[in-house]
Amino acid sequence: MTGSSMPEPEGPVLVFACTGDDPLGQVFLPQLAERGVAVVRVDPEEAALVGGYGDRSAYLGGFSRGARLAARVANDLTPMGLVLLGYPFHPKGRPRERQALEVLAQVRAPSLVLQGERDLYGNRQVIRGVSPRVRIEWLADGNHRFVPRAAAGTTQRQLIEQAVGLACGFMGRPA
Repeated sequence: MTGSSMPEPEGPVLVFACTGDDPLGQVFLPQLAERGVAVVRVDPEEAALVGGYGDRSAYLGGFSRGARLAARVANDLTPMGLVLLGYPFHPKGRPRERQALEVLAQVRAPSLVLQGERDLYGNRQVIRGVSPRVRIEWLADGNHRFVPRAAAGTTQRQLIEQAVGLACGFMGRPA
């Protein structure tokens, strides 16, 4: 992204931190692009370097570790908002450790967290007291990567499509 001249997009820009091989990003991000969201994918280590798109503000987001890093740098970058997937509210299996929840509580930007109900890094049973600026949408029976159990009667793709619709609505795009 550095040094390149890119045309100004018509829709919102989402700078999204996730590893290149993550299957969730490989499905979620192209679907956003199909709906008019300009997606700039960065490695989680680069998330702090990207705060805007030209002279236009951007949304900042990420999956898992990338979501936590996006939340951590958000107050310095002042994005239009945060789109966070599979936010790690606590270390796996240790719900009493709340450091990541405290990071999210300090974010000033409007934020959307898309979280599986069975996510081992934070689920409906343990997440309480989040800032009013943070909206959490729970994906029915999904795990950290939005994979439901076979008995749920839904698929990962359907949960990702639901997440795409929610993210588009949050960014002012048609679902």
